Amino acid sequence: MKFRILKNEPLEFYNESGDLTGQVTISGSGDLIIRAESGSRDVIIGDNTTTGDVEIGTTAAPVTLKLMGGGTITGNGSNVYVGSAISGEKVFIYNAVYSQSLQVVGSIDVTGSVFADNFIGNGSGLSGIEAFPYTGSAEITGSLTVTGSVAGAVQTLAIVSSTASLDLSQGNFFELTLESGSVTHLSPTNIQPGQTINLKITQPATSGSLTYDSALKFPGGISYNVSATGSVVDILSMVSFDSSTLYTTAIKNLS
Repeated sequence: MKFRILKNEPLEFYNESGDLTGQVTISGSGDLIIRAESGSRDVIIGDNTTTGDVEIGTTAAPVTLKLMGGGTITGNGSNVYVGSAISGEKVFIYNAVYSQSLQVVGSIDVTGSVFADNFIGNGSGLSGIEAFPYTGSAEITGSLTVTGSVAGAVQTLAIVSSTASLDLSQGNFFELTLESGSVTHLSPTNIQPGQTINLKITQPATSGSLTYDSALKFPGGISYNVSATGSVVDILSMVSFDSSTLYTTAIKNLS
């Protein structure tokens, strides 16, 4: 049996009481419109009592599911796109669990927590996040608990024009090899309150000597004399409480 509906008249469905319950209509532009007219007004595609696939569109071309209230879902080959970059739509996902990988092409704003077994890449392509290893500065206003070890990079001081410049913005551990038979002046810069600095001083085979900037303060006001024996090691430990003074003690002759 065949039915022909002319002039875009709707196909109407009624219940036993004669009430209109739904319509199937072809619009003037050829769109198929399925509309519920009563009850919860739900439109169910497929069998709501069994499990089965619902297929939309064609495999030969991308298919976009447009929600009249706003929002799009597009299938293109093996990719599914939620939202549209052209219209500026925002996609909100609540209580999402990803059992596989998640790739974000644009931006993502997380107001809850993120848990992941691992992140692929070093973060160099992320805006506002510096790639690991982190080379900037970090300020922590609360407490910090480290269950493993913390290691600081050891900076080697160069002697230029008989001066070794100790730039305290570069780290907390430094080493300096004196020049044979020469006097080297130790000059600290960029002192920050709350620093602890350790400087390893190594004598060459023929020992040199060391003088100090006035920022370094020693017990009893007597400057420390570096060990005069060739090839030995001394350690200077310095503590700052402001940006102008280093309170200094020494361990001598670590041969």
